[in-house]
Amino acid sequence: FPNFTASDRYENEVSLHQFWGQAILLDYSAGWCGPCKTVAEDAQEMWSEQREDGFVIIHAMVDGYSTGADSDFLNDWADSYDLTFPVLGEGEIEDVFYDLIDVGLGEGYVPYMLVLGKDMTLRSIYVGGEYEREIASEIEDILSE
Repeated sequence: FPNFTASDRYENEVSLHQFWGQAILLDYSAGWCGPCKTVAEDAQEMWSEQREDGFVIIHAMVDGYSTGADSDFLNDWADSYDLTFPVLGEGEIEDVFYDLIDVGLGEGYVPYMLVLGKDMTLRSIYVGGEYEREIASEIEDILSE
């Protein structure tokens, strides 16, 4: 999976590939998206259950409400859902999102969740909410490899 960098809620640069060796759920979401909010409500619990085993969730916010996903928006998003894993905004995340769509790996809908293996290979794509069980099971499989 291509590397990208983006700013987190603390305005630190974060690279996707710094998480090499972990199972990753890369969740592209937007602040105006109802299903994205539902996914965010359950994300912290999912991460807490498996983070010690090498799992990370990254919320890649492709759009805020109207001003973009700047650090103020990222802080509001993370605080609203008590998220302590990386929540990223401004940077290359939108480019990667649209590149995936351009090559036929999506239609531009969010939430757009990608499961990446420990070697950064793309394992699965989930569009929309209500896939928590499937994703959790797949993450367990990756972590047991």
